Amino acid sequence: MLYTRKEISKTYASTYQLNKVLEDKKIFKIQNGIYSDEEYVNPLAVITKKYPSFIFTMDSAFYYWDLTDVIPDRFCLATKQTSIRFKDEDIKQYFVDNDVFELGKTTLTVENVEINIYDKEKFSRYIKDIIFDDDSMSVHNIDEVIVKMEHLFSDKIFIANLKDVRNNWLDIPVDAVLGNILKFLERVATEVNVF
Repeated sequence: MLYTRKEISKTYASTYQLNKVLEDKKIFKIQNGIYSDEEYVNPLAVITKKYPSFIFTMDSAFYYWDLTDVIPDRFCLATKQTSIRFKDEDIKQYFVDNDVFELGKTTLTVENVEINIYDKEKFSRYIKDIIFDDDSMSVHNIDEVIVKMEHLFSDKIFIANLKDVRNNWLDIPVDAVLGNILKFLERVATEVNVF
């Protein structure tokens, strides 16, 4: 079980008592202000305990909703616009207007941890508002995006540039990557029905 410093102080009131149980390995310090009765703790549980009111968004939400198989390198958390900026290196903070911060908030159990997360419909509404409803954009629905991507991915010069060792430093087969991008877009189009 995880505890904040305030919570653990109810059991171990003095710093001496806390240091003693830490030394005896009855309690483990996971990071500043977070303690556990287990030595190894899921990082997702730690983030949720440390920031209980924040909401998983962007890359994290796409991954947790199974809209991508790319594991984010940092936790993406939405906070209110008026929140303080925090400096955790494993977190990317997104500021959201206070008026709409809670809109679309739901919970999801991931790796046995219940997290706050924006629902799929909120993501699709953002995409619709930011891309498809913007008159300056040349695409107005997901089908037009897919057609444009297919056209780009069939361009011989584009493919040659991608296959160049200087650009493809991971040495991943270009055809497989491009095919997976199109499959991802098609999957998003069918699973998130707002497009």
